[in-house]
Amino acid sequence: VRRVTFSPIRPRLHIDGAMIISCKFDIQEQPMSSFFRAFDEYCHRLLAGEQDRLSDVRASISSALGSMASLLRGPMPCLNEILGVDLPVAEAETNDALPYTIRMFVRAISGPSHPVVVVFDDLHWANETCLGLIKLLVTDPELKSLLFVGCYREEEVPDDHPLRECLGEIIMDAESTKLPVSTICLDPLDKDSINSLLSDALSLSTRLTRPLADALHMKTGGNPMFVRQLMKSLTDERLLTYSA
Repeated sequence: VRRVTFSPIRPRLHIDGAMIISCKFDIQEQPMSSFFRAFDEYCHRLLAGEQDRLSDVRASISSALGSMASLLRGPMPCLNEILGVDLPVAEAETNDALPYTIRMFVRAISGPSHPVVVVFDDLHWANETCLGLIKLLVTDPELKSLLFVGCYREEEVPDDHPLRECLGEIIMDAESTKLPVSTICLDPLDKDSINSLLSDALSLSTRLTRPLADALHMKTGGNPMFVRQLMKSLTDERLLTYSA
């Protein structure tokens, strides 16, 4: 699943009261920086949102973390504003301290009155440290009112890729704990599907959009992301415009 396929359901999630945390991994970034940036952005949006939700989450975080919140103060500066105190910057005394603190933080920010959706994008770039934390979170039986969505490119994940092992362990754990897990494979689009997409987007008959659909399929191999990017490029370069 790609993030662009997730976007259309965002309005429905907001209507249902869920906040979306988007965590996009990058091969050039330091370990854990994607996590911290995503959760700090969540804190920033929480501060700008409804006061009732902010009060509920503030109380939950304070109760769950206590003094451990200082471990997150450096990488997540907006957490200071949520808690309303100037936390000292602390370093983890053990290797387990930081993952445990993040898990408690995620438990605190999700609940029936304030559900959360966490989208992990480009998982094929996540290192083993991040994958270990993802497994810790996804398989945590105490996490409530929270949905995880993981996105990756199949061609970037060979058999010996750490993500394969991580997903296998999550699925095995899910079978024993009855954790609901679904896999959605986004196959390449055929010519007819691309043509239908073009017909809808351009408000033209499929007969008129067929030549462009064939060209897009030839150029992209039906990869949905490449189709979208090429259509955007054609529009940006004004090679594809609406007639007057």
